[in-house]
Amino acid sequence: MTADDLLQEAMTKLLEGERGWPAHVSHLKVLDSVMHSIASNERKRIKNGPIDQAIEVDPLVIEGEPINPSSVPSVTRLTAEDLASGKEQLALVFDAVADDEEVGLLTMLWAEGVRGEEARNELGWDAKKYDAVRNRLTRRLEKLELNRSGK
Repeated sequence: MTADDLLQEAMTKLLEGERGWPAHVSHLKVLDSVMHSIASNERKRIKNGPIDQAIEVDPLVIEGEPINPSSVPSVTRLTAEDLASGKEQLALVFDAVADDEEVGLLTMLWAEGVRGEEARNELGWDAKKYDAVRNRLTRRLEKLELNRSGK
């Protein structure tokens, strides 16, 4: 981020009201504080982000044509062991809820990423029934966690 970009971002955040402007503090002090905060947040984002800025990447060339870096596909770092472990854990969850059909249905939806009102509507349940089944599922999952941790 250039100095001009940082100044522009600070002014935008102040004008939009995202950053406070105390009445008793000078304009330059407020601007300095906001710019410092934005720069600090940007450094943290870069440091903790998925891309290592210290590594230089050569452009990808296929059949003599360079490919735009934004179009390079991402790399999945999942190993075969990670996939196997995930499948084992999911199997344990399904085994733990096998004796309760309603909890099993809710578990399948949660495994597919469907939650909340969307899951309730898909199952055709009212809010009271959904909450009751969700609580039963949560208790079963807590028991599984206790068994895995040996407590």
